[in-house]
Amino acid sequence: MKDFIEFVNEHELGKIRENVSFKQLTSLKIGGTARCLYEPNSLDNLMIAYKYLKNRQIPTYAIGNGTNLLVSDDRFDLVLIKLTKCNGFKPLSEGRFMMEAGCQSGTVGRIIAKLGYSGSAFMGVIPGTVGGLIYMNSGAYKKEVADFLYQCDYLDAKGDLVSLTEGFNFGYRESIFQSIDCLIIRGFFKFPLAPKGEEPYQTINRYLELKRNTQPLNERNAGSVFRNPPHIHAWEIIDALGYRGFSVGDAGVSMKHANFLVNKGNATFEEMAKLVELIQTDAKKYYNIDLKCEWKILKKL
Repeated sequence: MKDFIEFVNEHELGKIRENVSFKQLTSLKIGGTARCLYEPNSLDNLMIAYKYLKNRQIPTYAIGNGTNLLVSDDRFDLVLIKLTKCNGFKPLSEGRFMMEAGCQSGTVGRIIAKLGYSGSAFMGVIPGTVGGLIYMNSGAYKKEVADFLYQCDYLDAKGDLVSLTEGFNFGYRESIFQSIDCLIIRGFFKFPLAPKGEEPYQTINRYLELKRNTQPLNERNAGSVFRNPPHIHAWEIIDALGYRGFSVGDAGVSMKHANFLVNKGNATFEEMAKLVELIQTDAKKYYNIDLKCEWKILKKL
């Protein structure tokens, strides 16, 4: 690890820090520490550093805004790669756009809407980065990444660059990238021109107002916890089980939206994980429904 730190500094490949707390890097403000945090300042430098890491089999974990992540209270001997400075954005032609993985979803969604294109409103209201959106096939308001992505560039298990134009294996909050060793570095999207009379930017404003009225945006959360089962919303199941407002220590079910779990103070990983487990167990017991967690969970095996 020391050699990697020296390599990054010597070649000016970005910023690097040691012993960084996940509480500073995630929206839930829960988690232990990472041995090293690397913030590349360009994709070119990221590729150099990532190749170095892969050649030496140094464990890595990629993070954007940490808005969909629950981390255990452990010390992780790995290099945490934060991509938010790899945020290049370029309009191409005919509604096509290149977005680097560190682009803020809300920012690019609003830019595309202002340019008169339809469909980016779902991006405009998600508080994540483009890399995370692609990885999760994130979506909102009946649109998702799969509707607009036509190419994704990533670094494979050897650190080599791969361009994928098919075989994304998109499903509900699923993609091929969840089953392979890879690091998404950029995506290429195509959006249609908005039809006459549609105001894409106003659509984003309406969605944002709806979120403010229905979601606990002022509390520490990591977005929706459970994927919606067929024909019913996860929050309806949680409500029917009587969990709205229920807490395990400082981990609680939001009063504003039952499919949001919040850190009410100093919640631990164990408290939040226990609350998730209780809801899943009761959903299966009383309704024979398997609630699948939408969060990414990082813990030691």
